[in-house]
Amino acid sequence: MKYRTFGKTGLKISEISYGSWSISGDAYGTVSVDDAHRALSIANDHGCNFIDTASVYGSAESYIGKYFKANSNRHNWYLATKYSGQKDGFNTTLVRQLVTLKTDYIDFYQLHWVPNLKEHSLYEDLLKAKESGKIRFIGMSAYSESDIDLLINHYHVDGVQLPFNLLQPYPYLSKSQILKAHNIGILVRSPLHSGYLSGRYKENHPITDTNDLRSKNELIKHNAIVRKANSFTSIVKDNKSLLEIAASYPLTYDSTSSVLLGTKSPEQADYNFGKIPDITLTEAELEAIFNIQKRQGLHPTYAKKLLKYLYKIIKRSISKL
Repeated sequence: MKYRTFGKTGLKISEISYGSWSISGDAYGTVSVDDAHRALSIANDHGCNFIDTASVYGSAESYIGKYFKANSNRHNWYLATKYSGQKDGFNTTLVRQLVTLKTDYIDFYQLHWVPNLKEHSLYEDLLKAKESGKIRFIGMSAYSESDIDLLINHYHVDGVQLPFNLLQPYPYLSKSQILKAHNIGILVRSPLHSGYLSGRYKENHPITDTNDLRSKNELIKHNAIVRKANSFTSIVKDNKSLLEIAASYPLTYDSTSSVLLGTKSPEQADYNFGKIPDITLTEAELEAIFNIQKRQGLHPTYAKKLLKYLYKIIKRSISKL
């Protein structure tokens, strides 16, 4: 496992971090507490030291809290969670999360969205909680370029969480360098596009588990995503799978602090944290990825110039890793 500095926090976090939505039990299928705990232990044994969760992720926070208590290893982890707009309000939610997670503090606490200016009081709540010692560092989840512009112009945060994958290259590609210039750490979420970039799914074979959010996708939508995802299999060679390419793609960029990889089982943990950290992408593979994305209409007209600039940065960053 390799480690990167998380923005201005100074924290050295694992390049692959534990995305806990997969163990929620209500998003990607049922997961037992024993399997969740074994997966967490295996991840930690492989050097993973950062876990991201939220109280809206089903059983995830409860499982994590029980894991910390059973193993007395809270100190082994940097813990991130979120306020997701619960009706009880910010402070009541945070206190409840501390109890559930069996901890006295949260290392990185996020708002689950970038608040508009009318919601500025939520940012003030973050700052007060930081001053009180309940949280160490603060951040927000962003979804669009306008979200990132709002964040940069009106809030001072330590980190941001962004979607970034082969099928969703923006807003990361257009905004990651300005975030880096502001020394804001970037957690990449959805690197496998809800698992569709794992290479496991086929057309006309929809997901049917009602405890899996993807079961709500109509067949036409499922097939369309599968076709787009599987178009990247042309890059796959004997030494790399589509999943490995997809998971490694965000780490090619030096603006990325860590990739949140959803991990549901002990077997996945062994693979995600034991195998994927050793994967690197070549310039030829990155060029092939860009061409496939371009054919799918995923890049605006200015993107080629932007990508050439980013490739130069990638070359420099790879030489430093």
